[in-house]
Amino acid sequence: MNGTAALHMALIVAGVRPGDEVISQALTFVATCNALSYVNARPVFMDVDKETMGMSPVILRRWLETNTRREGGETINRETGARVAACVPMHTFGLPCRREPYWHRRHTGHAKLQRQQGHHHRRRRNDRHR
Repeated sequence: MNGTAALHMALIVAGVRPGDEVISQALTFVATCNALSYVNARPVFMDVDKETMGMSPVILRRWLETNTRREGGETINRETGARVAACVPMHTFGLPCRREPYWHRRHTGHAKLQRQQGHHHRRRRNDRHR
């Protein structure tokens, strides 16, 4: 199994359906977008944190507060009407993303979280390998 197949399976298990939107970061590897296309989901790109090069939790939170609403236990994009089904942050160039903020459902609603770890071989957080 490769990284693309792993992401593809993770999205299926997370319940991502055709037409759903999945949040990812603008600086990513093509495998992320390929996996999204395999489940017929649309990517919504967030800017990255300048220190970690991973998805910026500040921008993610701001985007969710401004552009989504809760409806029937799901997160809905106000502009497109599509369900925001998952969030896929990525560890970039061996730098761990700031993952702690993503785990709080108040920031991501009920969207499932899938981490793309293709670049995690040198990851360190708080002076520990992760």
